[in-house]
Amino acid sequence: MARWLFLPAAAALLTTTTPRLRHPRLAAPRAIVKNTASDAFGEDFYALRFDGVRRLYGEAAPERLRSSRVVVVGLGGVGSWAVEALARSGVGALVLVDLDELCISNTNRQIHALASTVGRSKARELERRVAEINPDCAVSVREQWVLAGDASSLLAEEAAVAAERGETLALLDAVDGYREKAAMAVAAIELGLCRLHVVLCGAAGGRSDPTLVRVADLVDVAEDGLLRSAWGVPCVYSLEVAQRQPDAEGTLCDRFGTACFATGAFGFAAAAALTGVLARGEKLPRRARRGPAAVAEAAHRGGGGELPSEEASGGDLPLYDSHCHAIADAGALLAGPSCAGVCLVSSGEADWAPVEAAARTGARHALGVHPWQAHEQREGWGGRLREELLRQPTAAVGEAGLDRARREIPWEVQLDAFLVQLRLASELRRPLVVHATALALSRLAEAAEARVYFGFSERAARLKRAPAAIQAVPAERLLIESDEHAADAACRAVRGACDRLAAARGWSRGEASERTARNALEAFDPSAWSRTVAL
Repeated sequence: MARWLFLPAAAALLTTTTPRLRHPRLAAPRAIVKNTASDAFGEDFYALRFDGVRRLYGEAAPERLRSSRVVVVGLGGVGSWAVEALARSGVGALVLVDLDELCISNTNRQIHALASTVGRSKARELERRVAEINPDCAVSVREQWVLAGDASSLLAEEAAVAAERGETLALLDAVDGYREKAAMAVAAIELGLCRLHVVLCGAAGGRSDPTLVRVADLVDVAEDGLLRSAWGVPCVYSLEVAQRQPDAEGTLCDRFGTACFATGAFGFAAAAALTGVLARGEKLPRRARRGPAAVAEAAHRGGGGELPSEEASGGDLPLYDSHCHAIADAGALLAGPSCAGVCLVSSGEADWAPVEAAARTGARHALGVHPWQAHEQREGWGGRLREELLRQPTAAVGEAGLDRARREIPWEVQLDAFLVQLRLASELRRPLVVHATALALSRLAEAAEARVYFGFSERAARLKRAPAAIQAVPAERLLIESDEHAADAACRAVRGACDRLAAARGWSRGEASERTARNALEAFDPSAWSRTVAL
């Protein structure tokens, strides 16, 4: 059982008679029809324009990009730069979605905001710009706001068009509002992530350092308010803390200052993420992932979706393994139909790198030193642990603890290791996973206001006093865990833990699965850690 404590080219070349070097502007005047520029000049200008893309991503990349359809929702400070990059990368079809018009205050951050374009449609101006960049790009304009009721129909319509034309569909979401972004994420999940690639963009307002922009799976994002509501899709965010104006009146434009090198970095990062996926021809999953994205969304709605139902069988219930050592099997665990999530826990410094790598699959992870391995650590491990935790803002601390039963491990070594991790959890406001003994918990007694979660493994739940202990823990603080080192054993153990917890509480398997999954999603939400009382 574990307890979680949460705290330019030369002019001469342009006039040469070599056909492939003729410049269209120096050729005899002729009519150019959109999307037929190549035929008008008798040359494959697409190949010429995007030869750099071919050399970067490979021979097949231009054709893959040319057969891609990217829907860009939100054409402001982030979306406009993303459209620019996608057009210059050779994407064959762009769907531009925004009802807004350009205003003079957009000048500092939006690429299409010019003295000559103020008052014009953002979508129409970008359409004209894309036509100048790549006349072969088919641009569709949808001048509309994307509201909660519109997102699903928009994506469904574009998915139908893409399927009819044999295009690969992708969504780049760059809207500003929480509700609108959530609506797009939900629509993508409902449509099925197996039918489109998705990238979400976080908030660029209040930020100025382009070097702090990152792309990660949404499950790993802790620093962005716009991206805290849903998990399971790639996103763009910044490690920089947003600077808010204290005298702002409340609108997004008023609350935060903006800079083009931040909004541009967000847009370019999002476009790069999608371009890379499309150029490499990465396959879509066969089905929407059943895990953090689905469970978090269902929890946000108050039920339904992929959360367990009363009719579900024990083998079908999505369970959240809150404490697992099957580091090498993380991918297999998360791909399983009954996995709602997993937290991989390290036992010592040798585990830190493998655990970090495994966490890229979408798992949560904890870095620390188990009391049984405390005497095996190299000198200075505490400082190195702090560096790793600072570098990995979504990592918890642990597995720490104290265990008098292991007399072969010097007590002073155990105590020192425990206190090092306790202080780090307090300083960095991270959860601390504790190898549960009464002695270890007594050292935490002063943290009366801290949130404590109790995780029960199947082995722990078999003990004579376990049912009474399970009944004594508040329902919102119960977790289930495997505490196993291999995927098969972990899956069996966490199912057994769920069954025993359900029996002790008088719950159905569905209720036990749902409650513990909700608790784990809350416990592992990094956005809540900064609000936790420090030790």
